[in-house]
Amino acid sequence: MMDTDTNLRKCERCFIFLEADNESTNCMNCQRHEQIQNERHKSSECLKKQAKKMMTISNKKFTPLEVGTTVKVSIPDVDRARGSPRNLLAVITQVEDDLYKLGTENGIIKHLYTRSQIDPCKECFVDLVSVNTEKEITLREAAGFSSVTGSQGYKRCNCKLNCRTNKGICRLAGILCNSKCHNSMPCENK
Repeated sequence: MMDTDTNLRKCERCFIFLEADNESTNCMNCQRHEQIQNERHKSSECLKKQAKKMMTISNKKFTPLEVGTTVKVSIPDVDRARGSPRNLLAVITQVEDDLYKLGTENGIIKHLYTRSQIDPCKECFVDLVSVNTEKEITLREAAGFSSVTGSQGYKRCNCKLNCRTNKGICRLAGILCNSKCHNSMPCENK
């Protein structure tokens, strides 16, 4: 599209003036933008291809599991207390789009898991009947329920009366006092 001046013409995308001896119909900025868009599209296609390849390899390596199978889920360090178990036993309650919904005696875990995140157990430790389907819990809460010491952190009381009453933090929580509680004071909750 030529302008009145013979040495200038307009870019077809952004309509700025270009020199007439430039063979392209677009300015340098529009050409660069077009090239970037093409590279992004190629990159997106390559990522989809790679994801499909990874899923194929994963599906060959990990066989699908059925509802009712007892599985072991590893608990990340940030979600468990020091003395807590590293794994949680759960049962598969639902399978949708190769993602597994897990349940424990304390509730259904909110997060969906892929097959590579869970390991099947040879024995049936948790039944579907024993799963509390009315309550949804996080993995951290489930780890706290399965732990002897409770969830992250610790509770301590500062009782002065040998922990005889239920007013202390430890007695209220239903746990035994530990060494971090009232130092060398005598205690009836050990």
